[in-house]
Amino acid sequence: MSWLDLLAGFALGVVGGARTPGFFPALLGGFLVAAGGGVIRDAAYGMPFFLLEHPSFALVALLGALVGFALSKMSPSTRLLVLMDLAASLHFAQAGASRALTHGLTAGEAAVAGVITALGGGAVLLFLGLEEGTGRRGPNREDGGSELSP
Repeated sequence: MSWLDLLAGFALGVVGGARTPGFFPALLGGFLVAAGGGVIRDAAYGMPFFLLEHPSFALVALLGALVGFALSKMSPSTRLLVLMDLAASLHFAQAGASRALTHGLTAGEAAVAGVITALGGGAVLLFLGLEEGTGRRGPNREDGGSELSP
């Protein structure tokens, strides 16, 4: 694991923590955004779980989520969060594809694994409806329902 992996995990933890209302949902959201794509990739392709090989990554992601939660109370710059999300996602696309190649996947499979790594965590956050304003539940939902439509 490189320092870029840790930096990207921290950055996505911040992004997920800032996008999720409430303390515990922010911790979960930050962790899911930072680590979810790698977990999905490893499970889908039968690779050893990165989080089990590198438990410090989970701690860094949770620390990022704490920072994101604190920043959410101060109205952070949306542009900064988008830039952090983009930079970290690009790194994880490359890192996920590289990990897949290292574990013997074909180039095509590695490309898909890179996309899963980059986007999987954010997709899980949206699917679970943890992100504020997604239309599933939370303070922006008028009827408190759980339908997929806003």
